Amino acid sequence: MPRTTRTATCWALLTLAGCCTNQTKQTPPPPTAPAPPVATTPAPGAEAEGAHLTFHGTPLFAANCQLPLANPGDTEAFDEECGNEGEPEDSDKEARAAEYTAKNNLCADASAPMDLTFPDFKKLQTDLAHIDVATGNSGRSVSDRSVLSDLPLARGRQAGEGKVVRVVGLATVKASKSNEGVNCHSTAEGKTDIHINVSPDGVECDGVVVEIIPHRRPEHWTHDEAANLLDQSIVRVTGQLFLDSRHSVTPRTAPYKCPTPERISLWEVHPVYTMDICRRGSLEECTANDDSVWKAF
Repeated sequence: MPRTTRTATCWALLTLAGCCTNQTKQTPPPPTAPAPPVATTPAPGAEAEGAHLTFHGTPLFAANCQLPLANPGDTEAFDEECGNEGEPEDSDKEARAAEYTAKNNLCADASAPMDLTFPDFKKLQTDLAHIDVATGNSGRSVSDRSVLSDLPLARGRQAGEGKVVRVVGLATVKASKSNEGVNCHSTAEGKTDIHINVSPDGVECDGVVVEIIPHRRPEHWTHDEAANLLDQSIVRVTGQLFLDSRHSVTPRTAPYKCPTPERISLWEVHPVYTMDICRRGSLEECTANDDSVWKAF
């Protein structure tokens, strides 16, 4: 076989076998890297899936409204450490969190406060039996607070928890720096409620409780100033109506004595939005609707 013929035949065979020295190799494409996971951040107040940490944002305490306080104080440090729910006790956590949130409500509609008398407070207390609300159990809060709204009063009125009300009476300021879950168990003066009894006659057993909370409290609303300026004064108190069901109302043991905390009703003004002191010397002269006889605390 001629040399050129043998060379051509060999070249053809090598080409069919893929062995030609000038064959171009196909380089496979590099593997595709998996897409990185998309990070998600829970919204403020939402709980991260699979975690026990709740993202509240800063500060923990929030009042997303135009505050009814004339001169809200700078309580940022306390707001950052204690939120609207306080520190609810584990044994009754959900109901206690709802109770503490109600106690800290600075956003109820204060545009038209309802004037309540002391007989009104007694009527609201009596009505608790009709709506099956148990009282006097210090370890158990009301499980469904919605039943506390729109309770009937005289003259076709209705009132209940969350309603902004106003009451006039004689103030007795109580020493109150107690360890409470609503205030994250703090006992520091600027981090506890100011507890005041307001009555028609200066007798605490005939009165009701009003509470000034520490969150956003005006700087001059201190325990000492309350004792100096409010105690034994005629006051006009405006704030949210709230039921403190974990106490009891019991008959007095003597004309001027009744079991503590002294009161005729478990319905309170809590929190207080405004506090005024009467310029006159008698309750008859200190009518709630006459702004000219009142000066702000």
